[in-house]
Amino acid sequence: MMPDRGCARSDAQRNREAILRAAAEVLAEDPAASMDDVAARAGVGRATMYRHVTGRADLLHQLASWALASATRAVDEARIDDGPADAALRRVLDGLAVESVGFRALVVLGVPRDPEFEPGRDAVLAPVVALIARGRDSGTFRGDLDPAWATTALVTLLQAAVAQGRSDPARLVWHTLVEGWRPMMTRSDARLE
Repeated sequence: MMPDRGCARSDAQRNREAILRAAAEVLAEDPAASMDDVAARAGVGRATMYRHVTGRADLLHQLASWALASATRAVDEARIDDGPADAALRRVLDGLAVESVGFRALVVLGVPRDPEFEPGRDAVLAPVVALIARGRDSGTFRGDLDPAWATTALVTLLQAAVAQGRSDPARLVWHTLVEGWRPMMTRSDARLE
């Protein structure tokens, strides 16, 4: 009896996902970790590992691609067109923080940004820029806020919080940065004189 190709593909996909998630975790903990360390964390053998990646450079390339796909999924699932801009932005932050394990490894490793991924990165961030512009235009955020710059600051601060292993990076970024974008009298910490 022939093995079911769908089952084999499903197993291969699960192994690939396990390898990338393990690589993200292991390399964030120890940038000098070996491929064997990654395979062990993924629960696969060396042969399985090398069927999916040809070496460390390929692993990092696939990790960057996987992290970008995870970020895309997080932004898509945040339903940024639903509800007030600040609520939608909080969903984006929460989703990106959950999906940040891949980015954490890349930041810790100091992997330079690959120009190949710039179009994908821009596609992920464009809806966030539009969301912040919607918030600015509706008065939820300050009128002088530059949405492109605000998005860059948001992503950079989130990456820093994740790289430092902060326990709730989305909340930290929200209170450190986003609360400052609100007009003075709508900030959650604003007090009447």
